[in-house]
Amino acid sequence: MLQVKIDSLTSNVGTDTIFLEPVLKEYHVSAQGSGHPLIQYAAGQGFQFPRTFYETCKGGSCAGTFQADGSIATGSASVGCQSLSTGGGTGLAPGPGSGGTCVTKADYLLFVGRSPNQFWRIKSVAVSGADVVIDSRNRLRAKFTFENKDGSCLPPKSISVGDVVVEGPEADRFIDAANPWKNAFVQQ
Repeated sequence: MLQVKIDSLTSNVGTDTIFLEPVLKEYHVSAQGSGHPLIQYAAGQGFQFPRTFYETCKGGSCAGTFQADGSIATGSASVGCQSLSTGGGTGLAPGPGSGGTCVTKADYLLFVGRSPNQFWRIKSVAVSGADVVIDSRNRLRAKFTFENKDGSCLPPKSISVGDVVVEGPEADRFIDAANPWKNAFVQQ
């Protein structure tokens, strides 16, 4: 509220609202042990990390079933990669090499299903074994591509979430003072 008085003149009372944006800070969270605390916490709060695409060579020579984990919600996923034993096979990208080139691809969406809380945003996510691209605001896509050129059968490849950087208020009523980044994902 504001009122101005000059000598004997007094203005009407004016009112307005001022919104104070919080001071923002970056929070870096790394993988720990066999998982990633931020990814696992966000998954427990309703965020999803689904596989949206998987394709490997057809008519490959390796024994077994080839598939990729359906989610990367633990912080890592396993992707089965096929091999061709003879040139000119029916793979995605047959080419030179003793058995032809076999290309395996898998995509995982990161942070879908809901959005981070007000004043929070996901700045970056590093995923070893995959390229990360922006899918939309606060949603990223990890794109795995592996070219098996020598025709040998290989164990499944692993991709895992490394450093995640989120930005949010420097001061808040944090639900966990030791892990203030949890405020970005907690259901309110």
